[in-house]
Amino acid sequence: MSKEFSIAGNCVPELNYMVDITSRLDEISEMVDKGQYLTINRARQFGKTTTMGLLKRHLADKYYVWALSFESFSNETYENEDIFVRDFLEDILLPKVEDDLMTVQYIHSILDSPKPTRVTKLGTLLKKICKSQERKIVMMIDEVDQACNNQVFLDFLGILRSMYLDRYDSGAAFQSVILAGVYDIKNIKLKIQDEKVRRYNSPWNIADEFKVDMSFSPADIATMLKQYEEEYNLGIDIEWFSEQIYAYTSGYPFLVSYICKRLDEDVWKEDGFGSKRVAWTSVGFQRAVNLALSSKTILFGDMLKKLTDFPELNGLIQTILLQGIEPSANIYDPNIQLGMMFGFLKEQDGKVMVANRIFETRIYNWLISENQ
Repeated sequence: MSKEFSIAGNCVPELNYMVDITSRLDEISEMVDKGQYLTINRARQFGKTTTMGLLKRHLADKYYVWALSFESFSNETYENEDIFVRDFLEDILLPKVEDDLMTVQYIHSILDSPKPTRVTKLGTLLKKICKSQERKIVMMIDEVDQACNNQVFLDFLGILRSMYLDRYDSGAAFQSVILAGVYDIKNIKLKIQDEKVRRYNSPWNIADEFKVDMSFSPADIATMLKQYEEEYNLGIDIEWFSEQIYAYTSGYPFLVSYICKRLDEDVWKEDGFGSKRVAWTSVGFQRAVNLALSSKTILFGDMLKKLTDFPELNGLIQTILLQGIEPSANIYDPNIQLGMMFGFLKEQDGKVMVANRIFETRIYNWLISENQ
C-alpha cells in the first residue's frame, strides 16, 4: 500500500510521507536523560502529537514510556477529585501496570471502595510505582488543554511537582514528565473555581524551557519529498519545491503537508494537468497554494474564531497587515504572546509579523470580507 501525506491526526512512518525529525527527537531525549520536565506548547496542528508518538518509540529502549492523553476524559472528570482519581486509575494506570499483581490489586481496592478518593492517594501510588520499577518511567501527556482550567488538574500537577522536588532523596519520581498542548501551563491564566477569581497559579514552574524548533526548514521538507520521489520517480525538482513550500508556509507542519497532499491527490486530476508529473511543476504548485487559501480546514476555522474571540489580538494583526507596521517583539505584550502561542505571529529580527504568507492572505481576505 502506498503512503500518503497526512493532515489529520498524527503521522506514522509506516503509513505517511514524513519529515525526518530524528535530530529533534535526539535533542528532546537529551533533556529527558537529564531528568528535565517539559512543556511542549505549540499552535494547533503543529506536529505535537506526531512528535510525542515518535518520541515514545525513540525512548522505548531505555525507559518505560507512559503515553497518555486527557482528550478522552469528560468535563465531569476534572470537576470532581474522586472521579478524576478513579478515571485515572482505571483508564490510564491499570493498563500500564497490568503485570504487577500487587499494584493491580491495590488499584482495584481503591476502585471498589465507596469512600471518596483524594489526589494525594494517587500521588502515593505513583511514588511506589516509580520506585519499584526496573527502569525509570517517562510520562507524556498530550492534549493537556482539556484539563488545565480545573483545580483538580492543578492538584495533580502539584503531586508531580512534589515528586520532582523530592526525587533525589526519595528516588520516587518520574525520570521526566512531558506535557503537550497549545497553552503554556506555566503561564496560563487559570480560573480557580473555588475562589471565583482569575489568578496565576503555576504548579508547573519546575519545567525547563523547551527551545526545540518544530517548524520545518527547506532541508527538512526535502527529506519528505525525497521519500515521495523515490516511490513515484516523477523527476520533481526537490530543492525548488522545498524552498517554495517554505516561502509560503514558513515551515508550519500542517500547511507543508496540506500543499503536498493537494498536489498528490487533487491537482493532477484537474483539467490542464492530467498526471502527477505535470502537477509537480510551478503551475501545479500555485494551484495547490490556491486550494489551501480557499479550503475550509479546522485550522483556518479555529484561526477566525480566535480572532473573533480576542479582539485586541485581531486589532494587532490588522495593524500589521493593513498599516504595514511591524511592532517590536515585546515579550511582555499579552497580545503578542497570544499571537505567537496560536501560531499566527512570529518574531524575526526583533520585529513581529504574521507567521507565513498563507496566513497573511487568508486573514487579509477575511478582513476584507468582514468590512464589506
